[in-house]
Amino acid sequence: MDSAWANYPWATVWFNSSATIRRAADLGRRRDPILVAVVWGLSCGVIFAVEPAKTFPTGMKPLIVTFGLVGGTLLMAGVIYMNGALRAWGGRKMGGKATASQLSEALALSAIPIVSCWALWALAAVWIRITHGDQLPVNVTQSSPLWTYPIVGLGADLLVWSVVLGKYCILEVQGFSAAQGRWAFWIGLKRYFLLLTAAATVLVGASFAAKLFRG
Repeated sequence: MDSAWANYPWATVWFNSSATIRRAADLGRRRDPILVAVVWGLSCGVIFAVEPAKTFPTGMKPLIVTFGLVGGTLLMAGVIYMNGALRAWGGRKMGGKATASQLSEALALSAIPIVSCWALWALAAVWIRITHGDQLPVNVTQSSPLWTYPIVGLGADLLVWSVVLGKYCILEVQGFSAAQGRWAFWIGLKRYFLLLTAAATVLVGASFAAKLFRG
């Protein structure tokens, strides 16, 4: 990758993903999971904020907007970091050397296409609000102009691109073949569900013991 572009992974991941992920991992770049989560959360919050007040139950719009901003950011961050931990857990069994933070960075960069589409949707929602205002009936304000359909199609394409890009980014940072990547994924997923089952068992047992103690 040209050194002039090396510090702009959000641009280079679109046309040189493997080199972008490799360089981000080598440099120890760790900020992108948070940046991706914030962009997604802001986009969700903006989309809710520009919706007409009549769309929501009375008095609920501020709460829903806040949930979109905060909850969306936390949700995306949780998905990235938990997925990174899951991939690292399964990858170690197959000899992978990438850490959970390196895998989280790779997953965050691979999510840039779909997160960028959410940001585009947020801008489109702002434009619709500016055009129609908040005084029209909800069914009129929420009607879908013809130009929204290409945006929805673009979103579907970018979602698929992000999924495929995520697969290749993980293989790149782990140094795996496709077959090794599949096995690492299933190993990690099996361990993850075993951990969830153990946690659920402990919680159920604690709840049952508390009921017996109160009784």
